Amino acid sequence: PGQPDRSYEEWASRVHPDDLAQAEAAIQRSLAERTDYDYEYRLLLPNGEIRWVDNYGRGFYDANGQPTRMLGVIQDITSRKLAEEALRNSEEQAKRQLAEIEAIYKTAPIGLCVLDTQFRYIRINEFLAEINGVPAAGHIGHTVREVLPELGEVQEQFFQQVIDGGTPVLNQEVHGTTPSKPEIERDWLVNYYPLHDSDRNVLGINITVQEITEQKLAKQALQERAVELTRLNAILAQTTALVQDRNRELDQFTYIVSHDLKAPL
Repeated sequence: PGQPDRSYEEWASRVHPDDLAQAEAAIQRSLAERTDYDYEYRLLLPNGEIRWVDNYGRGFYDANGQPTRMLGVIQDITSRKLAEEALRNSEEQAKRQLAEIEAIYKTAPIGLCVLDTQFRYIRINEFLAEINGVPAAGHIGHTVREVLPELGEVQEQFFQQVIDGGTPVLNQEVHGTTPSKPEIERDWLVNYYPLHDSDRNVLGINITVQEITEQKLAKQALQERAVELTRLNAILAQTTALVQDRNRELDQFTYIVSHDLKAPL
């Protein structure tokens, strides 16, 4: 304020060097085509601050169609640009996170799924779908009880606990069968995590499932072997005691026989 009128050269010196060529090209194109000028670029203020502006202009022409001047307005849009950049960064971050989640769902060696508050599947990986014996598409939109009647009934208490308390329920062993192999009883280790929104309201449940049927069978077999070993050790202890008794009796018999043989001699 209070300084002399501005010149085109001073305006050009204030435009960010990376934006000047494009801004000038847009002006020349607007004048040549007799269209309104509308371009966004960065300005360098005297204090070194960089501001984004939206420059809108309209050309005036003489009788021969030559441009004589351009009248317009410049609006500071820095706040909008910063908001757009923040939104763009947020979207890029969301895309990266989504890509990471997709990769995890495709490659994780455990079952993964997400339920809504009505216990309906809204996401499931192929690993868990194979465990359940039902295609992934056959889960979406259906409740766990509808897809897995027996297991759904068992797990609903855990679902409700997560929804009501908003806290995880971890390391729960679930035993049952699946529709694909109803004749085979199986065991799973399941973790239930609440899915919160920004206000900490529970939107659904994240679930991880790891089949432990083989581990349980191996543990059971090991316990049976331990019981058998304990039984054999008890028998061995009894046998050892019996042998010790027989050895003492034999020692005594040997002593008597030896004494009886020596006496006549």
